[in-house]
Amino acid sequence: MTRTNRFVLLILLICSYSLAYPQTSNNSPYTYFGLGNIETSIGGRTSGMGGVGIALNSSGYINQFNPASYRGIDSLFFLFDINLNGYKSYLESKQSEYNVVSGNVNKIAIGFRLSPRVAFSAGIMPYSSVGYKINTTKWVEGTTDKFDILSTGEGGLNKIYFGGSYLLNKHNSIGVNASVLFGSITKTEEYTYSSLSSSWSVTEKFVPKSHFYFDFGYQYSNSINKKYFYKVGLIGGVKTKMRFSKNVERSSEATSEEEDLSDTYNFRIPAYLGIGLSVSTEKTTIATDFTLQKWSNVSNNNLDLTDSYKWATGFEYSPNKQLGKNIFQRMSYQVGFHVDKSYLNINNVNLYGYGITAGVVIPIKNQFSSICLSFETGQKGYYSEDLFRERYYQFNLAINMNDIWFMKRKYK
Repeated sequence: MTRTNRFVLLILLICSYSLAYPQTSNNSPYTYFGLGNIETSIGGRTSGMGGVGIALNSSGYINQFNPASYRGIDSLFFLFDINLNGYKSYLESKQSEYNVVSGNVNKIAIGFRLSPRVAFSAGIMPYSSVGYKINTTKWVEGTTDKFDILSTGEGGLNKIYFGGSYLLNKHNSIGVNASVLFGSITKTEEYTYSSLSSSWSVTEKFVPKSHFYFDFGYQYSNSINKKYFYKVGLIGGVKTKMRFSKNVERSSEATSEEEDLSDTYNFRIPAYLGIGLSVSTEKTTIATDFTLQKWSNVSNNNLDLTDSYKWATGFEYSPNKQLGKNIFQRMSYQVGFHVDKSYLNINNVNLYGYGITAGVVIPIKNQFSSICLSFETGQKGYYSEDLFRERYYQFNLAINMNDIWFMKRKYK
């Protein structure tokens, strides 16, 4: 395939992603609040390792968790990654229960070296998702009448990022990602007053305005001895104010009107900090990450927010990547887990979750490219009158393609 054909293929895939997403990839009553479910994991090469990445290089794949990791991209290769997932969950409370099945393209990204010290990456991936349908009832104050409310929400936000890393010296590298959000979120509330046989609805649509926010990264790598190597990674970002245009449509059985409001919805992305450590040998890698995001320091339209965190740990074993006699010896095997705390505080209850992961990495095309298959199961939330417990199963497929683009041939 020529380079022109490769670029055409890349553009088509990006366009297909833009059309497919923001179809809702998450259906949960908790996405009623704010911008919905903030994506903290998008599958990928380390999805079987609990989704770690802060202290791992972009070696054979693009590690977007830490922009300083782009230093690991080989100078001869052009990297292309695409991630997909399938999701099934069971949501239940003491009042109701239902099942959800969904799937989506989770990431499309490219990466390559610009010079011996500078590497570049760009990609598109989800930022948040909204999907819910909630029936509630409210009493009319001072009467015995009541009206029913049907609340629905759909859509989500994506982000496009452009990132680069700079190799300071043999052991140290720094990096930055600049990201911009796009997409839309639509929330509708339909009111039915049965006593008067009347109904009306209010629909709100939120669209982000173009505004960049930045993620920073640092990595230090060294060896303990000839057998053991380690990396330390740091990531972080500052609090950023995001502005949304807001379109409000009110309608009833008798009348219908539209009202356009601009720049009336502000959402702040809080500052965050993450640290990671990995230790590896020729056959094994173990890594752990911890990320804390200070949601309690921001005010987002009267939402009750609390600090969120994620702790992930993963292990990978590769019997013989290069010289294995069969495919099973050249494959890599992964296990991991993660523990999460949501940024939402509902009825003074903090929402926690966990996930257990396992996966395999199958090399293709003379070991340069790979396919990663992983499975994750876990739980979020609580089982009670007002809260839902979600038990989920997720399948991930990551395709990491490496092609030699930058080799100069010499003829004698």
